[in-house]
Amino acid sequence: MLRSEPLVAIDIDEIMIQSIFDRFQYVTVRAASGSAGSALPPSHPHPPGVTSMTVPPSRGAISALTYPRPFWRYLLLFQSWSQLGSWLVMVLAVTLPMHALMIGLKEAPPLVALLCGTALGSLGSVCMVLPVQFSVAPAGAASMRSLLDTLERLGYVQERRSGASAVYLQKLPRVLRWNEGALRIAQHRGTIVVSGPRSIVGRMRKALLSAAPGCVTGNISN
Repeated sequence: MLRSEPLVAIDIDEIMIQSIFDRFQYVTVRAASGSAGSALPPSHPHPPGVTSMTVPPSRGAISALTYPRPFWRYLLLFQSWSQLGSWLVMVLAVTLPMHALMIGLKEAPPLVALLCGTALGSLGSVCMVLPVQFSVAPAGAASMRSLLDTLERLGYVQERRSGASAVYLQKLPRVLRWNEGALRIAQHRGTIVVSGPRSIVGRMRKALLSAAPGCVTGNISN
């Protein structure tokens, strides 16, 4: 019995050392496998469990109508002396013949009353040519084609072109056409800028929105 005790003690020590070594080896292998599984190779497109997402293409944007000139210019209504002079000639050309026809009539309105009535009634045409503008981005061929088709239906023809800008005028005699009725289409840094009389530019924007329902309205920096 005395001889077997040292042998038993040696066996127990060897078993404990072997158990500790096996445990250390297991922990080392487990940690190495865990770190390798959590790391992603650089070429991996996206994390596991997350599917790829297709980003929808950006839609075109059409800005709201803006008034590019100072506010006091719109309070004056008339944008040039030539427009004011042409308007006065038109008012007189309509009022004087009417007054001449009413001279022989009883209770004919005075000339001043006729002039005031004609002037107030014709101010609507002045307001229709107040300058406004809007922008379209990006500058695509479909948008430009829609703008030009609308201009053609409204009776506009190209007068001149300078680089990426073109000016269009109504097909009317010079005496019946104001310079304020001219319309300009320009392209700058991938954006189409349409500027001109409010009545025409507003109809062009409305037609463009109808022709391109995918477009959205938003702010576009010129």
